[in-house]
Amino acid sequence: MDLEAIRKHGIVSYLAKEKMAILSTHASDGSIDAMTVFFMADENLDFFFMTKVDTRKYQNMAANPHVSLTISNAETLETVEAKGTASVMTSPKDITDRMTSIINKGKYEGMPWAPPIAKLNAGQYVIIKVVPTWLRYGVFLNEFPKGEYFKQII
Repeated sequence: MDLEAIRKHGIVSYLAKEKMAILSTHASDGSIDAMTVFFMADENLDFFFMTKVDTRKYQNMAANPHVSLTISNAETLETVEAKGTASVMTSPKDITDRMTSIINKGKYEGMPWAPPIAKLNAGQYVIIKVVPTWLRYGVFLNEFPKGEYFKQII
């Protein structure tokens, strides 16, 4: 396995353990909106999350699909930062598969769980796919040489 494949595997493994990301979108007034989403990522480093069509995040993405995601872990001092293009998934099978994966990933030790958006009266559910155009992985542990904290992957 080459070095890039090893790095990608490490990022995929890290993302599999994380549940929440900060999604940043462009608001109609030119400002940036940031909100928390429960997500999953696949082996291609594509990201998926669920939202409703009457939410601010969805409206922002419909007007401007360029988004960023930040995933961080205070205990392991790891972070993934990604920029990409968001789109609504339309394949019924893909929607079902991704929704099930997102819900199962969000469960906390056997406790009943529903995504927070289930509590919003904001229209129908959609699954959003974000394909990164830029992604970097940071590890801030002391054993890394100075200046070697980030590795740009995409």
